[in-house]
This record gives sequence, C-alpha cells and structure tokens, in this order.
Amino acid sequence: MVIAPNPESPPPPLKSTSGLLLGYDRARLRVLHVMAGGPAARAGWKADELICAVDGQPIAPTSGSTIDVRWGTDKPGRVVRLSLCDGTERTLTLANFY
Repeated sequence: MVIAPNPESPPPPLKSTSGLLLGYDRARLRVLHVMAGGPAARAGWKADELICAVDGQPIAPTSGSTIDVRWGTDKPGRVVRLSLCDGTERTLTLANFY
C-alpha cells in the first residue's frame, strides 16, 4: 500500500510562533488572549494591550479588507518590533512552543 497526500486537501493550519491571539479594533490590533507557555507570555504580554504598528508599519486592512497578521506565525527566531498605542515599543522573539 502506498499512501500519498491528497493534492486537493487544504493546507495545514498555521501554528502561532508569537503566542498572541489578536483581533482588529479600529486600526489597531487588540491582544485577545496570551497563550500559556508561549513567547508572548514569557515576555509579559497581557490581554487588552493595543498594537498600532508592526515593524514600523501601521496596522491597516489589505486590499481584501483583511489584516495581515502572518508575522505571528513566522519563522522561530525572528524578532518582531511591536509599537503599542501608548507610545511604547516592545520586541517579541518568535518561537515554537507547542
């Protein structure tokens, strides 16, 4: 028996490497949940913090009216610069954690 992947199957879901569950809130990203044991939890992130820019780019919908948060599933080891709406800036090092 030979088992081969089904070419019509959907791609596997992306796994978070940030440990943040985010929601879009009026041109900002709101932290909805911080995953236990993840990079964000280890860095002290809390629910309800507001992010206004990622790597210096303001939060804005794409042409398809979605928000690009793929950075949160990027390669482990990448350092993401997050600007909070209160003017502070923090970095988050992405990592595999589950």
